[in-house]
Amino acid sequence: MALDFFLAENAGTESDPILRFYGWEPSCLSLGKHQDAGLINRQQLRQNGIDLVRRPTGGSAVLHARELTYSLIIPGGQLRHHEIYRIFHWILAEALRRLGYNVELNTGEEAGNYLQDSKKSFACFNRSAFAEIKYRQKKVVGSAQKLFPSSLLQHGSILLSGSQTEVLKYLSINETEKKTLSDALHQSAVSLKEINSRKMSAQKLSEAIKEQFACSGVNSIYLKNTAYNELIEAQKMCNPFII
Repeated sequence: MALDFFLAENAGTESDPILRFYGWEPSCLSLGKHQDAGLINRQQLRQNGIDLVRRPTGGSAVLHARELTYSLIIPGGQLRHHEIYRIFHWILAEALRRLGYNVELNTGEEAGNYLQDSKKSFACFNRSAFAEIKYRQKKVVGSAQKLFPSSLLQHGSILLSGSQTEVLKYLSINETEKKTLSDALHQSAVSLKEINSRKMSAQKLSEAIKEQFACSGVNSIYLKNTAYNELIEAQKMCNPFII
């Protein structure tokens, strides 16, 4: 999270766009920038060996386990943030369709402030925004953004397998509430493994997305391999993302 923040904060209006893919070791629960951490069962997280961080982007909680995380950094002044959201998801949806997943872009958006009902909207995959990627009305990708003075950072999680209902294990709520929220989350999210039983690796998926960028005429994106000095600088900025 600190590295994404560092890269976005230091991107100028003349910089190349940056696209990164990564995974998590150990698995991690990430909260959106404005989410209340008071609902978290930290003891359960420790028992299961799960880390806890706060993202610089908004949105709700994501369990980073059997998924592929991406970050996209776009210089300011090129496109409006909602256009970036739509275009990236369109490219990502095309890549998924080429891999055999018949996904579509969501055309509706839930009304209201997701922070007001912190339990119901605690999990990112329990709510939908415009132009998000769905399969049979179930969410496959969760994304969020943050605007910087000279750039935009967009984070996203693509579900490879498993279920985001596991997020609810780490909420300090009673079992009845967990069951209700679990049923709702099961109806609102789906992984690639559930859509198509064949295994999809993070490596294969990231390669397909990069190829789709080229096929879509976006040739200037910079596929970022982090430099040592960038890691050192990012390490100095870690504290705001540790909960």
